[in-house]
Amino acid sequence: MRTRKVSKSKYRNFLQKADEYLQSAKNALEREHWNSAVGNSVHCCINSADALLVFYLGIRSTGERHSDVLPLLRQLPFESDVISSKMKQFSMCSARRRKLSILKPFSQGRSRTLL
Repeated sequence: MRTRKVSKSKYRNFLQKADEYLQSAKNALEREHWNSAVGNSVHCCINSADALLVFYLGIRSTGERHSDVLPLLRQLPFESDVISSKMKQFSMCSARRRKLSILKPFSQGRSRTLL
């Protein structure tokens, strides 16, 4: 598992990016820009995971796949049911990312089910 040490004070950078991506996803939904909504929600998930890992463990994943972060999330100091819930959410986000790589554009129905 590849990681990089990051100063815990940098978690705010990842949190700010996650919030900006979330706001962009919401704005894209309102404008019916389905592909942007899904893409921005995926980036929100990734930066949220980075914010948690940096804040609590002082590391972030540098793996080739987004799913490489899952074992790291298990190390967070939360109750196991909370960790399981967050890992499930991140796994869903990772699946969205794979779907984005398919050339077929997202429709309203597909994007709403993924969000």
